Amino acid sequence: MHKIVIHYKKSQVRYRTAARVEIELMKKIEVKVCGLKREKDLKICMSMGVDILGFVVEYPLPVPWNMSSADALPLLKLVNNSDNSPYNHRHFEQGLQPKGFTDGLTEGLNNDFTEGFTKTLSRSCIVTGGSPGKVIELAQILKPSMVQLHYRETLSDTIIITEKLRNENIDVIKTIPPSIEERIYQFGTADIEVIVRLLCDTGVYALLVDSRTPSNAANSSSQLDMDFCSQIVRLSSKPVIIAGGINADNVCAILSLTGAEYIDIMTGVEKSPGEKDKGLLADLMNAIIYY
Repeated sequence: MHKIVIHYKKSQVRYRTAARVEIELMKKIEVKVCGLKREKDLKICMSMGVDILGFVVEYPLPVPWNMSSADALPLLKLVNNSDNSPYNHRHFEQGLQPKGFTDGLTEGLNNDFTEGFTKTLSRSCIVTGGSPGKVIELAQILKPSMVQLHYRETLSDTIIITEKLRNENIDVIKTIPPSIEERIYQFGTADIEVIVRLLCDTGVYALLVDSRTPSNAANSSSQLDMDFCSQIVRLSSKPVIIAGGINADNVCAILSLTGAEYIDIMTGVEKSPGEKDKGLLADLMNAIIYY
């Protein structure tokens, strides 16, 4: 009989038999995989326990991962119409087991890449940008669990979007750019401590620190500024997701240097833009299982 591990928040649930459940508090690294474009890759991510499934939708600049809302909608529905719906995920976070949660739990685990991996309730996230009206309309059409603001949205834009989407039960992730000029444009200051405090006073779910910005959005990879990341992780009272050049070879070192508990992966698990490699993803998930 396979041992199945289910994560929620900082708890690990081990189902050894149908009658015995052991709950053990432990640290949990949450993983977001971004730039998904194919149903095959989506299902691989879900089978390996990826926490957040990211889709670049209607991004204002030409990037190879971008999709139209029409192309993204069927993929979002695959997540939202399963036990991975925002409703079920929020109940799971509160310690409530969704109806039918254990049904088919072992399905798909019996192969080289998914055996022994975490089964989790995945959330959907659209990565986009632009005016508040455009972002809100897109979220209302696609109904993701989260919206990631990753263009040049200002603090006031972020507040408008966050307050409106709260009524739709959709969380917001806001990016803090590494560029001084971009921080001044978006927040009126380049001071990291001030920016983090301002964002933590809003209703955003999480902050994102990414080496990818509008100016290098189409690049195949970009390197993370460890000091920048660790400063924001230290200052923030909200979750901080870090992104930029993370792969199986460097993920543990990056986690140790930054203190992050949330990571965002894109090119580090790709064969080509938009085509994920299940072997690379398996290597990365294995690397963090016992971190």
